[in-house]
Amino acid sequence: MVAALWAGTVLREEVLRILCLCGAAVGLRMALVNTWPGIHRRLHGGPAQRIVAGRSVVRVLARGEITGPGGARTARRLVELLGPGTERICMDFHRVTGLSEEGARELGGAIRTARDQGVLTVISGTSPSVRNALRRAELEDLVTYGRHRHT
Repeated sequence: MVAALWAGTVLREEVLRILCLCGAAVGLRMALVNTWPGIHRRLHGGPAQRIVAGRSVVRVLARGEITGPGGARTARRLVELLGPGTERICMDFHRVTGLSEEGARELGGAIRTARDQGVLTVISGTSPSVRNALRRAELEDLVTYGRHRHT
């Protein structure tokens, strides 16, 4: 734009509007990424987990591929939400496309912590590959598989 102005070219009003809109969109994206925790992963299409805690149930709605870092974040949040009244963790894996060995190990730490506190972990919507990853991480005996969402 500066080069065009120096060359004596006059930019049309429509072009200036488009440039301003593009600049505003970039600014908005930067503001969201820097001020809203977790939005960066969603903007880049990475896995996202939503964890909601009720009185006695902690619900995890997972999607995408769960790798080591994603599993670690989810595990930390799960452990933080375990309280004295927590009876059950319900994990909805209907939208999970894959579970890496590292992701399964990370989740396993939270599942073991929950089991030590007497909390039942129910996982629904697992694909065969996700079940294999859970079995390889030696978690199959620590979880119960549910058929329906939000079991």
